[in-house]
Amino acid sequence: MFLYKKDFLKPADFIDIFGHLEIPKLLYKGLLDNQIIDDIVSNVYGLKEGLVLKGVSEGKVWMVKVKTQDWLNKVREKYGINNNIE
Repeated sequence: MFLYKKDFLKPADFIDIFGHLEIPKLLYKGLLDNQIIDDIVSNVYGLKEGLVLKGVSEGKVWMVKVKTQDWLNKVREKYGINNNIE
């Protein structure tokens, strides 16, 4: 959630404020490392597409999407994309 003229709401604050609503389930809280990314890509969590990871560094919120290999394969199959974007 973007706060006008402020920045994005920090992930922990978002959960505190909106956690009682039907928001996507929090799957992991901790330091981002290669194992978490590998688990997402390998689809250890049984995801449909992937995850949006959010964090805070030097007071600024950052976000990144990580797609499962299953999803990437389906997209490549459907649209005939054969390049190795991973």
